[in-house]
Amino acid sequence: MSQSFKQINLGEIFSSLRESPIFTTLQLVFLILDFILFLGIIILIFKTSWFKEKYGIEITEYLPFKRKAKKREEREWTELLEKAKSKIGEERKLAVLEAEDLLEEILTQRGIEGKNLKEKIENLQKTGKIKEEELEEFLKAQEIISQIIHNPDQNIGPKQAQKVLTTFQKLVLKIK
Repeated sequence: MSQSFKQINLGEIFSSLRESPIFTTLQLVFLILDFILFLGIIILIFKTSWFKEKYGIEITEYLPFKRKAKKREEREWTELLEKAKSKIGEERKLAVLEAEDLLEEILTQRGIEGKNLKEKIENLQKTGKIKEEELEEFLKAQEIISQIIHNPDQNIGPKQAQKVLTTFQKLVLKIK
């Protein structure tokens, strides 16, 4: 009996298996199964908080194309906050109007529905992403912007401009 084991050549067995149609079918089945499992792992990484718990950041923040967009947003907010501190009233007005445009652009990019900025913010409040107080702060900021648009001679102070900008910035942070 021990001699029969010695005479078995594994190479011959595997070569005969490779040529069989069953082996080819099994290879294809396992290749498809590997692909499905790999996709499942990728989807789970994106859908769960595992990556954030392990590395301290969201995986979407780790990806380079998302980081560039985030850096651009941060840079624009910083520039607008500097304009809001300006001694020139026109620059402060411009900063507030640009901040409104930036907020609407960001909400649109993040898939928030609505015909205008006010509707988008109200939809956020309906979905529970922002609170009633935050909606009221936004409406006050909108009122200041409306005054600037309808009365160009209206002056806006640095504190008022910064308040509008910080209100908008808080909204952006709430929807991340």
